[in-house]
Amino acid sequence: MKHRLSISPVMAWLLMLAVWMGCAALAVADTPPLETRKKIEFTPPAENPDELFKEAEAASEKNPDEAIRLYQRALQSKPGAWEERKKLALLYEKLGRLDAAATEYEAIHKAEDSAESHGILTRILDKTGNLLAAADIAFRGAEKFPDDGALALQAGDLLLRSGQAARAEEFLNRRVQGKSGDNKLFYLLGRSLEHQGRRAAALRAYLRSYGADHGDEYQKALQSLAAYAVRVEELWVFPPQGWEKDGTMIFNATENRRIYIHAHPKGDMKAIALKVIRENMPAGLFDDDQMKSYEEMRKWTLELSKSSPDASAQLMTGRLPVFTQKELTPPMKGVMALASSSEEPSDLMQSVCVWIIPGQDKIYSVALVSSALPQDGEGILVSLTDHIVLP
Repeated sequence: MKHRLSISPVMAWLLMLAVWMGCAALAVADTPPLETRKKIEFTPPAENPDELFKEAEAASEKNPDEAIRLYQRALQSKPGAWEERKKLALLYEKLGRLDAAATEYEAIHKAEDSAESHGILTRILDKTGNLLAAADIAFRGAEKFPDDGALALQAGDLLLRSGQAARAEEFLNRRVQGKSGDNKLFYLLGRSLEHQGRRAAALRAYLRSYGADHGDEYQKALQSLAAYAVRVEELWVFPPQGWEKDGTMIFNATENRRIYIHAHPKGDMKAIALKVIRENMPAGLFDDDQMKSYEEMRKWTLELSKSSPDASAQLMTGRLPVFTQKELTPPMKGVMALASSSEEPSDLMQSVCVWIIPGQDKIYSVALVSSALPQDGEGILVSLTDHIVLP
C-alpha cells in the first residue's frame, strides 16, 4: 500500500513564500548599493579643457570673473597649459588681484625659468611692493641671461630702490665694462654712486650716460650734484670732508687753507701757473728780476760753501723764496707749481701750490694758499684728484 505525501494548503503557501523570499535575497545581493547607483547615474561626462579655455578667452573682455572661473576649471584638468595660465594671471592683474597674479606668474616662472619669466615675475613683485624679492629675481635673471639688457636695467633699478646701492654699484660696474656713453646703465651707476655720497664718481657716470633716454632725470641729477660742487665753466670740484665751498673757492677753516678755482684762456700752462702764484703771493716777491736774484744768490752760496763752509752757513739762504714747476704724469694731467716765501718754515711763511689742468676750450687753475710748506699743499691737491671732474 503506497503512502501519499499530503500538504495542507497552509503549508504549501508558506513553502512558496520561503522560495520567493530566497530569490528576492539573491536579487538584492547582486544589486549595487544605492550610493554607487547614484554615482553611476549622475557622474557628468568628462570636461574638455581646451573647450573651456576657448570659452574663457571669449568671456575675458565682457565677463572677466566668469573667464577666471572657466580658466580655473580647465587648469584642474590641464595644469601645464602655461600660455592659458598667463592669460589667467593677466586677468587677475587687470582686476587688481595682484597676489593671485603673482602666484600664477611664480608657477609659470618655476616651469619656464626663462629671461621672459624672470622679467614678468620681477614686474609683478615690484607692483605688489615686494622690492627685495623683485630685485633678487631680476638680479638672478640678469646674471643668468647676461645679454638681456632689459633684465640688467630692472636689476640695477630695483637694487637701488630696495636700498642696496653698494650691490647695485658692483653689479653695474661689471655690466658697463668696455661700454661707452649713451647707455642707461651708466645713469643707474651714477645713481648708485650718488646714493653712497660719492658725487664726483656719480657725475662721471652721468656724463658717460649723456644722450640716454632719461627725460628730465638727467638734468635733475646734474642740478642735484651742482648744489654740492664749485663749478667753474666745465670744471667741477667737490669739497672733500672737512672742506666747505664759497663761490669759486673751497676752504678748510680748521687748518687755515684756501683753494681757489679759476678758468683761463688757452695758453702756456707754466706761464699760467706763474701768473696764479704771483696773484696769490706778496707783490713783487716773484717778479722776474727778483727770481733771477734768488737764483744768483743760491749759486754764489753754493760756490762759497766749497771754499768757506762756515761763511756760507751764515748767509741763511734757506730763507729765500722758492719756486718750482713740473709736468705731471698720468693719471694726473697738466702742470704742478710750488712757491713759498722761504724754504724753511716760519711764523710768517706763505705758500702757494697750483695745479694747472688742461681742458677742451680753457685751462683751469686749482691753487691752494696756506701758511704751511708748499709740499703739504701738493699732497692735498693730489688727493683732490678723485674730487675733480672735467668732461
